[in-house]
Amino acid sequence: MHPLWEIPEVVSELISLLPRADQARMAQVRTALWEIAIPHLWTFVPDIQYLFKLFPSDLWSKSEDPA
Repeated sequence: MHPLWEIPEVVSELISLLPRADQARMAQVRTALWEIAIPHLWTFVPDIQYLFKLFPSDLWSKSEDPA
């Protein structure tokens, strides 16, 4: 791998310029890239539902409003 990818500041700047899908792909390439890309991915969560789905499925379920 090119030595450029070993400089966290440069990699972070490059990842910040990428679209969200490409940031996710970069996070899957190497552990070192994952550590840099994940904060960029979690700076914006489009829907709180994504956070709830991180919990085990038996802790949440879709239901109608009880009122």
